[in-house]
Amino acid sequence: MTPQTAALRADGTMVVDGNNGYGQCDVQDWTDITKAVAYYTCTVGLRSDGTVVMNGTDNQGHSFDLSDWADIKQ
Repeated sequence: MTPQTAALRADGTMVVDGNNGYGQCDVQDWTDITKAVAYYTCTVGLRSDGTVVMNGTDNQGHSFDLSDWADIKQ
């Protein structure tokens, strides 16, 4: 499995390339991202309003529901 390469642009958007078997590279609609992490099977972004977005799964194939995550600082 190939890991992703991710970059955070100055305008708060991201680009991710690499293995997309779990949808972890599908970040085209992510905006206002201030921090990001890319792993083998998932990509996570923190928005400036403290909400979290995620695509992909954990390394066992489980997805996460982060819809109630708010006011996250770092």
